Amino acid sequence: MYSCQGGQETNAQILELESQVDSLQRADSLKEATLNEFFSSLAEIEQNLEVVSEKERLVNADMGYIWSGDLEETKRERVTQNMEEINQLMTSNMSTIDRLGEMLQSSSIKVSHLQLMLNDMRSQLLQRDSTIGMLKTHVEVLQLNIDSLSLALDSAGMANLQLANEVYDQRRRMDQAWYAHGTKKELKENGIIERKGGFLGIGRNNTLKADFNPGYFTSISIAETDFIPFVDKKKGVEVVTSHPQDSYTIATNDNGVAIGLQIKDKEKFWRVTHFLVIVIK
Repeated sequence: MYSCQGGQETNAQILELESQVDSLQRADSLKEATLNEFFSSLAEIEQNLEVVSEKERLVNADMGYIWSGDLEETKRERVTQNMEEINQLMTSNMSTIDRLGEMLQSSSIKVSHLQLMLNDMRSQLLQRDSTIGMLKTHVEVLQLNIDSLSLALDSAGMANLQLANEVYDQRRRMDQAWYAHGTKKELKENGIIERKGGFLGIGRNNTLKADFNPGYFTSISIAETDFIPFVDKKKGVEVVTSHPQDSYTIATNDNGVAIGLQIKDKEKFWRVTHFLVIVIK
C-alpha cells in the first residue's frame, strides 16, 4: 500500500518537472523569437535610413539643377516622388520603434541594454526627421518660386516671346557673314571692288566699294564656317577686306595652288568686318 502510494507521488513529481521543463523551453523559444525580431527590425530601420540618405542626396541634386534654371518637368516630379518615399520610410521606421517598445514591455525579457538601444534609435529617427523637415521647407520654397515664375511667364508670355525673337534675330545677325571671290574683272563688273589710292595711277589698291552690290555675296554662318573654298589660277590671291593676317591662312594643294581660305581665329577674323572679298589673280 505504501509503495503504491509512493509510486504515484513519484510519477506526479516527474510530470510536474516535465511541465516545468516544457514551460522553460517555451519561454526560451519565445525569448529567442523576440530577440530575433528585435534585432532584425533594427537592421531594417538601418537599411531604410540608408535609402532615405540616398533619396535626400537625389532631392538636393535635382533642386540644385532647378535653382540654376533647369525647370525640366521630370526633375520636379522626381523631387516630389522622392520626398513622398522619404516620408513613407520615416513613418514606417517610427511605427517599428513603437512596436518594439511595446514588445519589450510585454515580454519577459528585462534587459536594460535593449531598451537603451531602442531609445538611441528613436533619438536618431527624431533627429533625422528634423533634418528632413528642413528639406521639406526648402522644397516648398522652391515650389513657390516655380509657381511664381510660371505665373510671371504666363502673364508676360507674349512679351517674352517677342523678346526671345529679338534676341534670336540679334544673335543670327551677329553670326552672319558674307563672302565674294572672283577675278578683279568679275568683281569690278559686279560692283564689288574699285581701285583707290596711289599717285598718277601708280600704287592703287583694290578696295571694297562703299555702295557695293550685296546680291553678289554668299551668306554664311560664322560659327559653322572654318573654310571658304575657291579655285586659283596659279597666280595667287588677294584678300581685299580687312582681316588680321594671323587669323587665317591660304590653303594650297600639293601643287601649290590655292584652294581656299582657312579661318584660324573666327572672332579675330570677323572683328573688323563681316564681309570678305577675295581677288583671284
